Amino acid sequence: MCAQRATVFFYKHETVVVIGDGEEAYKDILYLSSLCTKVYWVPLKRTQTLSDDPGVSICQKENVECLEQQVPIGFSTDSEGLINGLQLQKAGETYLLPCKGVFLAIGHTNSQAFKGFVEMDEQGYISIADKAVCTNVPGVFAAGDCVDRRYRQAVVAASMGAQAALEAKSWLREHHE
Repeated sequence: MCAQRATVFFYKHETVVVIGDGEEAYKDILYLSSLCTKVYWVPLKRTQTLSDDPGVSICQKENVECLEQQVPIGFSTDSEGLINGLQLQKAGETYLLPCKGVFLAIGHTNSQAFKGFVEMDEQGYISIADKAVCTNVPGVFAAGDCVDRRYRQAVVAASMGAQAALEAKSWLREHHE
């Protein structure tokens, strides 16, 4: 569940963890820190130090703590299966960080694997016909995060996936009868 929608209902005044880097992590941390009692940030880029990172200013917020050089290795759950901690490893030592929620802010990878095969826009998203899922290559359809630069939400991707499946079925019926 995305941080902005989940927080108000489940995590307000709780302790949470954000795992990830980049703009998505920074946005989530800033938002979560406005509602949660404590936000821990576990950056994933091991080669980069926080002092090299433009997002380091978020660590100056009173309720944000950056857990540099730590590796998430598992979750702890209560008897109902709800998360109550994140298992971390630092310098070979493992410990449990108590928390009520964990957010993966790893962003998204657009469709660079298709570069040169289908038409793409300047931001690396697959170009599709207006309000459709058709690419410039006949029989190739695209849906979800690889085309959706605005919402990037699971429900939008699911809807577009259904559209792409229907288009593909129709195309196959028309071209391979």
